Amino acid sequence: MEIQLLNLHLSQLINAWSKSKLNIYSDIDKKEYHNNLNSLLHNLINEDFSKINPVEKKEIKSIIDFLFKSLEFLDNSTLNSTPFEIVQCLKAALKVWTDEDNYIIVTSLNNNLLSFSFDETLAFNEDIYHIIKNKYKIEFKKRLIQINLPQNLSKDYLANVVLYHELGHFIDLKYRISETLTHLILFNATKLEKREKLDIIKFFPYITEADFEGDIKKNSLMLSYHLGEYFSDIFAAQFIDDCSNHYLKYITENSTQFSFSHPSTVNRIALVELFMNNKFDGFVINNLISATNHITGKQIEKQFEKINGADLIKLLPIEIENDKQLHSLFIIGWQIWLSEVSEFKKTNDMQFELPPSGAYQIINNLIEKSISNYFVKIGWNKAKSDVSS
Repeated sequence: MEIQLLNLHLSQLINAWSKSKLNIYSDIDKKEYHNNLNSLLHNLINEDFSKINPVEKKEIKSIIDFLFKSLEFLDNSTLNSTPFEIVQCLKAALKVWTDEDNYIIVTSLNNNLLSFSFDETLAFNEDIYHIIKNKYKIEFKKRLIQINLPQNLSKDYLANVVLYHELGHFIDLKYRISETLTHLILFNATKLEKREKLDIIKFFPYITEADFEGDIKKNSLMLSYHLGEYFSDIFAAQFIDDCSNHYLKYITENSTQFSFSHPSTVNRIALVELFMNNKFDGFVINNLISATNHITGKQIEKQFEKINGADLIKLLPIEIENDKQLHSLFIIGWQIWLSEVSEFKKTNDMQFELPPSGAYQIINNLIEKSISNYFVKIGWNKAKSDVSS
């Protein structure tokens, strides 16, 4: 019976692969990953499940799960389905934070309108890659950074600023920043000055003054989760200023309540504002910045270059010169949406009413075109360079 259940799992995978095997991707990295999945599947098909031991059965189940999870994201990262422009912006941000070329950013499009999240399954599961390599001699040179977003917002460049936050979770887990900082706080709890304790209590209100002398470790997991959220907020802000605060305030109704996994919205926004205003004297913000620098060897600092939004107002794409200007497109988009929408009608002498939905379409279309033009130019210049060399 157990073997038949394993056969059922594999049959489900074969059926899923029949729809995915013809996927066409926009880059060679995804194609190579896809080819590895194909080889892996054929190795599984050739297995005689009646001859494997319980440990091998467990390994094969984990490999099938790995294949399903990979397909979940690859199927939403094909040439026709991937939100190409926003992924290119995230790739540009990733270059700032890792010198390695070992990752592929992929997306999964979900029906839930609030389904922005980072899935760590395929980026950091060392065991599954070890099993696959030992068992079938198949090595994945690059791993997937899995980011979930709502399907209906895949081309929404106002809402999708929060994807920089999700990429921040990858960086946090890769370098173990919030984990390390949690240990630092717990280890030094009894040595902290009163002002440092009060700052911690402000941003982690479930910790009391008495906890510093008693059982502060009881909140260690929540503390680590919340530090991860704070880090990811600041990570995003270095690229897109305070843009994600606008959307975060709305979807959470500017909540003053925290959950086990997330700090309150008001505290998250307060910490981002400290970062953007270069106010690093508080214990939490100071240690987030200094610990990140110490652990990664990289400085968390503003990575955007302010640009003029006049062309967007004139219904023209902005000509982007570098990655820092690229990230600023989102800042300009939010600036226009919040306070300059009326300029579309005035500047372009529109003889009709422009509803908010019309302005929304204009902003998104022009940001998308600006991003697309920038990467087309990069590709063109690289092709000319390759030909001349």
